[in-house]
Amino acid sequence: MNRMPSWRTERGFSFVISLFFIVLLMTIAGGLAYRVRAEASAMNNFKDETQAYYLAVAGLNRAIAEISGDFALVVRAEDGSALFAVKNDEGYSILRSTREFDLGDGAVSYSIGDERGKINLNTAKKETLLELMRLLGVDGPDSGTIADAIIDWRDEDHDAGFTGAEDDYYSSVANPYGAKDDSFDTTGEAALVKGMTKEVFHGTDDTPGAGAFLTAYGDGKVNVNTADEKVLIAALGAGAAAEILSRRATGYFETPVHGGEVTSGVFSITSRGTVRGLEAALSAIVEKRGDRAVVLSFKPGPRS
Repeated sequence: MNRMPSWRTERGFSFVISLFFIVLLMTIAGGLAYRVRAEASAMNNFKDETQAYYLAVAGLNRAIAEISGDFALVVRAEDGSALFAVKNDEGYSILRSTREFDLGDGAVSYSIGDERGKINLNTAKKETLLELMRLLGVDGPDSGTIADAIIDWRDEDHDAGFTGAEDDYYSSVANPYGAKDDSFDTTGEAALVKGMTKEVFHGTDDTPGAGAFLTAYGDGKVNVNTADEKVLIAALGAGAAAEILSRRATGYFETPVHGGEVTSGVFSITSRGTVRGLEAALSAIVEKRGDRAVVLSFKPGPRS
């Protein structure tokens, strides 16, 4: 029987080993290349996200500059946002500001909302809260529960309303907490009260949520120039709301009517920065004090 020469066997074995190491090195090189590309992509994304954040900050500062201006009236734009009007020799003129613009490698957009165009959680009467819930399509018994619970949350006593709630109820839920028995500090607190489900507070695809019509800021007076129809009906009644909306169709109010106001001092801001498809959003509540604006609250993301 013929045997293969040892030198050929060794040579073949060396070839296999060499081939193995070549494949191994190619695999390592491919992995390193992928890792480098992934890290480069992550670095670029981080850079774009950082730029988007600071673009959102730029929009926030521009909104604050608008609010710090010298205006006499706050009126409603077609999209529901707040616009500012100044008095001049001819009467009043609306200050138009570009709230969407390009900056550097990205774009900025911001909106300003009037907190006086909403129902105040700290001052609203039960009837007002009931009517707002009814207008939002909340069932009668549930609307009564929410209205009573809002009042129980903000009052100092520990006596629950007819269908409201105090500590004994909130201590029995899955993640217990207590009734605040003090003023609402943020609108988001309303999501904690008895009966206020996620669907009621945030809304659905077909129905707006209660959170969009509520505020914890300001003195409780309604701006008849900016308030939504539902807010006007709940706060001032259907007749007054119809009259206000009819007059607003052709202009705005220069003097208060029906116990409301025509200007405001507290505003919500949502600002967005976008760079190559990546977006950062910021939201804030700002109060006008003379010729300056004070930030009352600030958080990343749009206002909930």
